[in-house]
Amino acid sequence: MKSEELSRIERKTGIVLPQSYKQALLNYPEDLVDTEAEDYHFLTDADEIISENLEVRVSGYFGEKWPERYFIIGHNGCGDYYVISHTSTEFSVGFTDHNKMECKLFADSLDEFVEKVLNEFETK
Repeated sequence: MKSEELSRIERKTGIVLPQSYKQALLNYPEDLVDTEAEDYHFLTDADEIISENLEVRVSGYFGEKWPERYFIIGHNGCGDYYVISHTSTEFSVGFTDHNKMECKLFADSLDEFVEKVLNEFETK
């Protein structure tokens, strides 16, 4: 992703993205390049990132108000999202479960996130 795309995401969503997330997209993890992670788990398409985040902010999440602090960075294709807190300075990822209507810590760091995503590919 390019800096211009990150600026557009911020402009369209009205959210200042954490530096850790910007760096992760500018230097996308090599192990995830050319995998389905780019289309699901850790999105690289600026338009999709904008669309996903605006949709939940306008329409809600399965009838519930979307927590403002969460910013969607990916999804599993089944209505659950990988999120970061856009107010946090550290890169950690939560996972929202629409069945339980909760968000739990998924990964404490970018490295752990990449490892867990790769493990999910292996178990499919």
